[in-house]
Amino acid sequence: MIMSEQTQNQQQRPYQPAMEDEIDLRELFVRVRQRKWWVTGITVLSVLLAVTYLLIARPVYRAELFLMPPSISDLAALNLDTTYLIHSLTTEEVYNQLLGQLRSKKNLMLYYDKAELDELYRTSEDQTSNDVLEKFTDAIVLHIPKKKDNLVFTSISLEGPSSEQVASHLNAYTDYVISIFIKQLVADLYSLRDQKIELLEHEIKSKREIAYIQRQDGITRLEEALAIANAVGISEIGAKDKYIISDQSINMMNLDELYLRGSKALAAEIKVLKARVSDDPFIDQVRLLQEELETLRAIKADSSTIAPVHIDRQAIVPEKPERPKKFLVLVISILLGGMLGLFVVLAVPVNEEKPLA
Repeated sequence: MIMSEQTQNQQQRPYQPAMEDEIDLRELFVRVRQRKWWVTGITVLSVLLAVTYLLIARPVYRAELFLMPPSISDLAALNLDTTYLIHSLTTEEVYNQLLGQLRSKKNLMLYYDKAELDELYRTSEDQTSNDVLEKFTDAIVLHIPKKKDNLVFTSISLEGPSSEQVASHLNAYTDYVISIFIKQLVADLYSLRDQKIELLEHEIKSKREIAYIQRQDGITRLEEALAIANAVGISEIGAKDKYIISDQSINMMNLDELYLRGSKALAAEIKVLKARVSDDPFIDQVRLLQEELETLRAIKADSSTIAPVHIDRQAIVPEKPERPKKFLVLVISILLGGMLGLFVVLAVPVNEEKPLA
């Protein structure tokens, strides 16, 4: 009976958790206050490490150059429209090709060797030339945003340890690629022009060869007619024969009765044909072909008038390094130092503290 009453009393009492399971915030606050110098010391140590890093870290500067597409007039020297040569380049096409040239590994390597950038980007003696070259190619970045109003505003940036050199080399590299690209555009135009010239020269040559063969065939026919005229004794065209011949509306060279013209006329024509120096005046359209040939030969593209891109703003010397950001590093070091100090203060039990002497 007594046991049942005790059991009933225990069931009616509310559950009370043990005091040792509760988090005593007051105790934690007291512990932090007693060990505030721990937090301060660890924070100061973190800041000192950050300051040491900032003193020994190699600063990285970033220069940026802005580009815009060319106008139609900038490509006028390259766009041609003649009978035998049509060469048309759009501003977007040329601009995209130039951006590809700026990203070209070949151009980056050529400029790297030309400007002798090994010393600038080498951070240790253990690095190979390929490693340093790869570091340079990674340091130059082309930023292409989304298209707006059919114009693409592009920027190209270069990072490096020297503020003056990154700006100077970025401008020099862009100019270097532009000059190479202009030479390529002109070379492509001249290559196409030379192909058309070769085709025209071949066409004119073929017409001349055919005209020469036709002239020799005509001479052969005239010589045969002369032989017939001499055989039948016709030296000149008689009055009746003149009427018959003049009444014909077709070329006498195609007539079987060519001998009727008489031996004198035939012999004179043969002599003239054999003495002919050039058949050009008698070749259909050869003068038009020669005129077009001279037009193509006169094509010259002035490189100074060609601009495949507009430089909206040259790279300027950056005033502050891109990395490391000193203020941010110090703030992070303070936060991390404080957090680490609090963790140490709370993690070390009170009974493990060494008594002060």
